[in-house]
This record gives sequence, C-alpha cells and structure tokens, in this order.
Amino acid sequence: MRYIHKLCDKDLGLAHGMIPLGSCTMKLNSAIVMAPITFEGFANIHPFAPRDQIEGYMQMIKELEDMLIAITHYDTISIQPNSGANGEFAGLMAIKKYHESIGEGHRNICLIPMSAHGTNPATAVMCGMKVVAVNCDENGNLDVEEIKTLIAKHKGNISSAMITYPSTHGVFEARIKEICEIIHEEGG
Repeated sequence: MRYIHKLCDKDLGLAHGMIPLGSCTMKLNSAIVMAPITFEGFANIHPFAPRDQIEGYMQMIKELEDMLIAITHYDTISIQPNSGANGEFAGLMAIKKYHESIGEGHRNICLIPMSAHGTNPATAVMCGMKVVAVNCDENGNLDVEEIKTLIAKHKGNISSAMITYPSTHGVFEARIKEICEIIHEEGG
C-alpha cells in the first residue's frame, strides 16, 4: 500500500484532493496481499522482456485466470485492467459492445451513486454513456426506490449501473442482489 501511495503522490494535482486515485486499491487490499509487488525480481520485470524470460509470469497469470473463470463461470477473464479506473472502462466497454451485439446499442444510461468518486462518471462519459446519478439513503446505501423510478423514466435505455463495492465511503450495499436483479430485468 505504501508503494501505491508513493505512486499516487507523484500524480500532479489529482491525488491531493479529498479522495486520491488508488483509494479503491488501498481500501480493498490488505498490506500482506500487497507485499509481493515489492519483491525484487517479481515487481520489476521489464515490459519488453523476451517471452522466454517471463514463462513464470505467464504461468501465474494463466493459473489466476483459470481460477477466476472457475469461480465466476465467465467464458474468459482479463487480468489487464490493473486499476479501478481501467477496470471500470473495460467493464463498461464490454457492456456497451454486448448491447451493440444484440441490437440494443441505443442503451446508454449508466446509473451511478452520488457517493461515487470522479472516475466513475468520467469513465462512463468516456464510454459514450449518459450518467444518471442515484441518491443514497441516510445509511449510505443506494436508494432502491429511486433506482426503480429512474428505470421507469429511462425504460429501454438502461445500459448499466456502476457501483463501487464497498462504496467510496465503505458501505457494502445491503440490497446489492436486489439492485442487480432490477438492472438485469430491465436489460442492463
């Protein structure tokens, strides 16, 4: 975590606001899990190293992908998005391409909690989506009734909901399964 925060400190301006970039990574990973990124010979592989010098890396990545596929039942997994913002972008682009592939490319509404930090709406806009903000209740959870109202208002155009989990203020949504079901029932 110290290493990531040092990188964050090098960011000009953005990291000196209320919520620094990298905060998701820091809040979701324990220090012991982050330790390997400091190991000499593990963390400092050259990006253009010859293929025969990275066989161990490739095996580790393949095994991790296989384990994640077994857990999630997805067809495939990408280890490439290494930050929350990159993951947001990859996820929203996958959703966008899925909707286009089934003839529903017009779906462009992304529901985002008011509690989300700046990368969430920025990423949605970069993906060509329109951001619709969702209020949170007094406990920090998403307002499920408002989600239902917004879905009715934007019927047929809901693409997705981007929910940081736990939320930016550390809340695990009490009704996350219900929220996902509502979005899926609408076609998002």
